[in-house]
Amino acid sequence: MLLGEGFDEAFPAWEAIHYPGAWDYGFIANFLEANGIEELIPAQELLLEKSEQIRIAVTNDERYLIYVPYTTKLVIGKELKGYYGKAVDLATGRTARVRLTTEVGVTSVSMHDFKGDGLIVLERY
Repeated sequence: MLLGEGFDEAFPAWEAIHYPGAWDYGFIANFLEANGIEELIPAQELLLEKSEQIRIAVTNDERYLIYVPYTTKLVIGKELKGYYGKAVDLATGRTARVRLTTEVGVTSVSMHDFKGDGLIVLERY
């Protein structure tokens, strides 16, 4: 039976902590704390183009966080007028704006400029 990333069994914590992916957990904790985010509410139903790899959640103050494993356009089933978008490159921590286009009942999110996975943050001006 394969676990996680395809390993036969989990590596010991003292060894696994040195893998590049271990830094992702620290990034997540720091990002949430720095942005005053205490709770994420899953909102997969808002993704109009379903994907098992893309995840979306909303905060109590209506910020939207979307994990994308690759650059792609997104369509959100909610009109987010007055919002702006930014992307965080999870490999480097660099940020860039992403364009939002709103129409009746939906918001389109442009592709981010990074090669790998990223975090898209949608928040009010």
